[in-house]
Amino acid sequence: MVTPPSVRPAYVEPAYAPPPGVVYVQPAYASPGPGYVWEYHAHYGWGWRHPQYGWHRGWR
Repeated sequence: MVTPPSVRPAYVEPAYAPPPGVVYVQPAYASPGPGYVWEYHAHYGWGWRHPQYGWHRGWR
């Protein structure tokens, strides 16, 4: 009998929850690339953010 190799599950970030009092809005356009998540920005509202590259469209 052959034992299958050990498989580690992929890392999954926890689901994002908007701050209290903020209404969720679905994405208005497609994700700009892999790794981007639809997230709330305090000044601009909803947009795509990458954990390494920051906000799409240069928001700060």
